[in-house]
Amino acid sequence: MIGAPPAQDEQARMSGARGDFVASLPRRLEVLRAALRAVEDQPRDPGRINGLLRRLHALGSAARVLGFASVAEALGEAEKTLRRVARSGPANTDLADLARALDLLPSLVLGAKMSIRAVPEPTAVPTREFPLSVLVFGPQPLADVLMQQGDLRVECERTE
Repeated sequence: MIGAPPAQDEQARMSGARGDFVASLPRRLEVLRAALRAVEDQPRDPGRINGLLRRLHALGSAARVLGFASVAEALGEAEKTLRRVARSGPANTDLADLARALDLLPSLVLGAKMSIRAVPEPTAVPTREFPLSVLVFGPQPLADVLMQQGDLRVECERTE
């Protein structure tokens, strides 16, 4: 039995892991919000702060590995905010900013840029009602090939 090439096998694993990450996000966010409420109740408790820091870091690391760069960045900023709260004492705005960051994570996941390792889903080329304009720096045959695209209307200008 011949298996899938290693690259395809890795792609399948990453796609599955990304899907699992997205599917588990609501549950993970609820746990983070509960930990944040615990910190808000007792902002001087180092155990509660460290627990929330660990959870933020774990989720941020998973996001980074899976290619959700904007999610990882937001969680990194949330960690910095929480460390600042731990050092200098809580400010209402700091914890509110952290809560807002958690609220934004689902939208960041939907619009997150993928890392190089992630494989984008194939998408259909949108049909265009207007012509595509191209300026070609090169030989005439290249411009001719561009103008002969059946699905696209291409206006082509060429220069050496």
